[in-house]
Amino acid sequence: MSEIKVDTLTGKTSAGDITITSTGGAATFTLNDCLPACWARINHDTSTIDDSVGVSSFTDTTTGQGQVFFTNSMVGATSYATAVDSQNELANTDVCNYTLAEATASYKYYTIENNGFRDKGNVSTFVIGEIA
Repeated sequence: MSEIKVDTLTGKTSAGDITITSTGGAATFTLNDCLPACWARINHDTSTIDDSVGVSSFTDTTTGQGQVFFTNSMVGATSYATAVDSQNELANTDVCNYTLAEATASYKYYTIENNGFRDKGNVSTFVIGEIA
């Protein structure tokens, strides 16, 4: 097995353009499109960010709804994918988490438990996509 140890990866054609070829060699994609652009662990109960990378702030917009702001904007509002997860806080519950209102500088999310919006003490979220 080979090992490469480097401090910096820079594309040959342009700095951020690093192409990765699939195992079978049929598909290629850029490294920037596959790395997390940001992640955060949010305590929605206290409206605070416990820890994060690439997130500048969080706004508790109302019960069970929040908005995450990026440190650096994304290329476009449809050029990234988001994921949100939260811990069940009630017994025997149905939980749904999803994002909406995606923009280049932020996105909004909902946390729902037992068919109603609910603030959660442990909300984890991340974004994969290309930073502008």
